[in-house]
Amino acid sequence: MTEVASSSVSFQKNVFRLLEKASGNANILTTPHAFLKYFKGDHAKSMFFSQILYWSDKSKRRDGYFYKSYEEWEKELFLTPYQVRKYTKELKLEGLIVTKIKKANNVPTVHYHVNYKRLFQWIVKNFDNGLLNDLTMESEYFSQSITETNAEITQKNSIYLPSGRDNKFFTFYLSEHKRILGKEHVRITKKSLEIIEEEIIELEKCCIEYEDWQEQVTLHLTSLPKSNNGSILAFLKAKFRYFS
Repeated sequence: MTEVASSSVSFQKNVFRLLEKASGNANILTTPHAFLKYFKGDHAKSMFFSQILYWSDKSKRRDGYFYKSYEEWEKELFLTPYQVRKYTKELKLEGLIVTKIKKANNVPTVHYHVNYKRLFQWIVKNFDNGLLNDLTMESEYFSQSITETNAEITQKNSIYLPSGRDNKFFTFYLSEHKRILGKEHVRITKKSLEIIEEEIIELEKCCIEYEDWQEQVTLHLTSLPKSNNGSILAFLKAKFRYFS
């Protein structure tokens, strides 16, 4: 790990302020590391998609589309028209964006929009570590989409949690889940079931009392928002929040 010297004044911030004054532009462009990984290190494509995501959120149109000319993309990201066309075609083939030709200032112009459902599917498929079910988002639509997408993707390769397991910790969680939430636990993959069993064994090794488990499980399930499906895996992943 790289050692970082502590300083009361951030050198990075000073550099950014200097650049802002010198160039008159304070814009800072960022892209998630996950995009770079998925696009195999193609920084330009990753930044292009990040900006489409950014501007889709800023659109004032009812349909959510926004437009940018080749000149605007070149000014914003230093992309050539060829790169814009190439990345647009690739992102459309991957299902991550959709485009339409609409008039802008009376000139036919490409309008862009993120395919949110496909993006949610992509996130769940490539990066879900079992914690998305415990995620509370500001947008109810976003939370619902994650839950629905997760269900669609895992349906074929998933199993129902068996209720007749020997472990009392496991059995109590499932029974409380059904009692409090009024439904069976969501389907999970066999790999997730293995992780759940390993996590419970670790809890038992840490001398977690069964009574403490019962209390924390009940408190957890009764405090969940409606959009949360009460995944036992998410609960176990965050066990140190509940058991000191």
